[in-house]
Amino acid sequence: MGTPSSSSARSSGKSERVFEHLSRVVENAEPNTRLPSVRALMTRFAVSQATVTAAIYRLEQEGALYRRQGSGIYSSPGANSRPLLLLVDGDSALGPSSFWCILVKALQDLYADHPNGLEIHFTRSMPYPSPGEPAESFLSLRLAEAIRNRKYSGVFSVCQNDAVLNAIREADLPSVGFACAARYQIHMAYLEACQLAISALAALDCKSLGLYKPIHATSREVFMASLRAHGLTEVALPVVDPPPLFRHVAAFHRIAEQGYWSAMAAFGPDSELKQRPEGIVILDDMFAQGYLSALQRLGIRVGRDLQVASTVNAESPSLLAWEEQIVSVRFSVLEIATVMHTAMDALQQGEEPADSWEQATWNLETGGLFRVAMLIPKVYVPEAIRQCINTIKH
Repeated sequence: MGTPSSSSARSSGKSERVFEHLSRVVENAEPNTRLPSVRALMTRFAVSQATVTAAIYRLEQEGALYRRQGSGIYSSPGANSRPLLLLVDGDSALGPSSFWCILVKALQDLYADHPNGLEIHFTRSMPYPSPGEPAESFLSLRLAEAIRNRKYSGVFSVCQNDAVLNAIREADLPSVGFACAARYQIHMAYLEACQLAISALAALDCKSLGLYKPIHATSREVFMASLRAHGLTEVALPVVDPPPLFRHVAAFHRIAEQGYWSAMAAFGPDSELKQRPEGIVILDDMFAQGYLSALQRLGIRVGRDLQVASTVNAESPSLLAWEEQIVSVRFSVLEIATVMHTAMDALQQGEEPADSWEQATWNLETGGLFRVAMLIPKVYVPEAIRQCINTIKH
């Protein structure tokens, strides 16, 4: 049996945990935000009402929160005067795809009425920094110090590397990311996109398909499994890099050119393909843009001579000219921004994001388990393609 002093120490420790949790919630909350109830805190920390009340009283004395009789506990006006931070990789922002501009603008719009605003900063690019590389290698000294000192109420990370993400974790700031290993990160479900594209092309009577721009090895495994499931065959297609022009430009800026020259190699006059596929699956909209441009130049009628299914960013104009000629597997950039916004709101209230966020089964190298929200695309098959297929059949 514990002594009275040890029991008192345990009670004090529990109250301190509740106090620290509520302090972080208030720190990240907007003024006059309703905070978790006494009962919710009792359940979360498995403590008594007296323990929770003691923590609330301390924060009340500090002026961080106040109580409304019969209503609940609220953060005090002026308790949080910190802006949110959006970090965007500089190379991504300068790329030819409009995806990043749309995402940044969508987040700006969502926080247009935020009392403390959304600061946007562009970071230096280095996808794979050396171990121990400091955040100052990618951020200004002022910005790195501001993150360390928790001058922001939360951080959105877009295409950030481990050095920057580690600095955010060490500051214990709420963080939501896209295209990087943030604690809470959003993924575009490209494996599902591949399956949906194959199903749509199979429904259009394609018997043989080729694949371009698999995101990783698993994409190809899913592609082959889906082909077998539909009784289709694969045609291996050449991927050709563009001529050695503008070598100073980052490789991913030239994906459209790679698509163009790959199409010329597959279908042009010098093509060495022994069999041409009836359908093409492309998992990158910029590659598809170049590919479709080459097919147009070669006089190949997409939607009639050849079926093409490509991932598309719904709000982007990149493939708008071919919208009625291709099968579109559409991701919404605005939906990505909305999911990021909703998750950040939950984290700032000291809560976990909604059920759509799943716990990953592997760890960040230094940050422990993380959570993932998968963005599922929607398929659009133009009626003009269906009518063309029916006309050919009859």
